Amino acid sequence: MLVGGRFRAVLIGMIDSLADGESIAALAASDRLLSSDTEGLLPGEGAVFVLAALDDSEVIHNLDARTASQAMRVLAWSSADERHPLGSGKPQRAEGLSAAFRDLRRQLPGYRRRSGPARNR
Repeated sequence: MLVGGRFRAVLIGMIDSLADGESIAALAASDRLLSSDTEGLLPGEGAVFVLAALDDSEVIHNLDARTASQAMRVLAWSSADERHPLGSGKPQRAEGLSAAFRDLRRQLPGYRRRSGPARNR
């Protein structure tokens, strides 16, 4: 998207949350909530966003909140659940993350499925 010149910058973001009722109930049922008696988890949310641009992009040098909010638009979004999250007792294989990325790729304009084995770049 950047190298092809279609976009001058791409904002990539991801969130994770354990603050919903179902997650808290599951943590409580498995005695995994932080307490004075348990070294458990403190449910919360996390997020990360990265603005990617080519080194010579004027976007990075001239970006402010007003122009960014006017220029950005959401081209694709996806949501997926991790089947074996931390503490599940099963190997973590990032299946939810992989599924979300596959879904995002399919939503992008001009997406074409590659044929043949994946290549290293």
